[in-house]
Amino acid sequence: MTPRIFIAIALLVHGLIHLMGFLKAWEFPIAKDFNIKPIIVLSVNESKTIGLLWLLCCIGLVISCIIFLLQRDWWWTVGTFSLLLSQSLIILYWYDAKYGTLVNVIILLVVLISYHQQRFNARIRSETETLLASQINTSGTIVSRESLNHLPPVVQKWLIKSGVIGTEKAHIVHLKQKGMMRQKPEGKWSPMEAEQYITTDLPGFIWNGNIGSSFMTINGRDKYLNGKGNMLIKIMSTIPINNSSGEEIDQGAMMRFLAEIVWSPSAALNDYIQWTYVNNTTANATMTNGNRKVSGIFFFDYEGDIVGFEGKRYGNFDGHFSLETWLVRILEHKEFDGIRIGNKCEVTWKLKQGDFAWLQLEVTEISYNNTDFIKQKVSPHHINIFSK
Repeated sequence: MTPRIFIAIALLVHGLIHLMGFLKAWEFPIAKDFNIKPIIVLSVNESKTIGLLWLLCCIGLVISCIIFLLQRDWWWTVGTFSLLLSQSLIILYWYDAKYGTLVNVIILLVVLISYHQQRFNARIRSETETLLASQINTSGTIVSRESLNHLPPVVQKWLIKSGVIGTEKAHIVHLKQKGMMRQKPEGKWSPMEAEQYITTDLPGFIWNGNIGSSFMTINGRDKYLNGKGNMLIKIMSTIPINNSSGEEIDQGAMMRFLAEIVWSPSAALNDYIQWTYVNNTTANATMTNGNRKVSGIFFFDYEGDIVGFEGKRYGNFDGHFSLETWLVRILEHKEFDGIRIGNKCEVTWKLKQGDFAWLQLEVTEISYNNTDFIKQKVSPHHINIFSK
């Protein structure tokens, strides 16, 4: 049984038990064997009034169940009201209803997690709006064969094979991912799914990931905006375990952006990336943003497909940052809307003590220059930790 179904059943059953409190107070025959007495003496009219509160609580819990199943992240507002009313009634009928407190504690934990998840999603939405806002009025330009002439032949060959000639230059990239991730070389692989927005005119990205099982989920947001990086990680969207920024994070985020132009090939034409010929299957790319520069080597096969990227990137190892070799291997290629990209990859830290492959990634969906998010003010797809 999945957590979502378990919680929904708990809400529904808890609501039906509260319904019995109403039926008992109003002396319906079906509830004659339902023994529940208040801790204080109530008149018949007072008992019936309290019975209406039992009914109201039942309705609130059932509505909470329905909204929860519909995966509306604001369900906790109705759940909180129902929870407070439920516990008040349990206290009034403590001797017979006290075990209902255990169910309310479970509901309370879910409510708190849902509340923090809504705040987490709202933060990501706000940051995504900020990232994309500068791209709204960017007029599209068509990638021509002549616009590639200044590039090394191997890079030209890649862009031609990718299918960008004759298409609009990508300014906004929206993609979804799935894969496996681990934290240590000997660590266990955990499932991951994520969504990412990338802007290429002013380089930046917002990555929103969900790592682990439904019972213990780690939510991460990686950001690169205005030349600054930030990594925010929380357990169940609630307990912060990492909120990193600084020079090393800025460099790492910038290096990540450079590597990920493999998903938006036309970004290779931007002036902030300078290409240098190495050989017939290799080219060096240097990216400049503000006062910072990063460089990496792109590898290609003889057919023109990009097959890898390598560069020096800062990473956090056992609580300490160090500049290490970071390698991305492209494993498969796929065409999305006429653009051919490397859709499967493996990411490895090449450390002194040995290679540490920590991420296996697949791009499952990708779109270019879709500004509906900005125009309609619609929240980006958020990952509900109770969706399974």
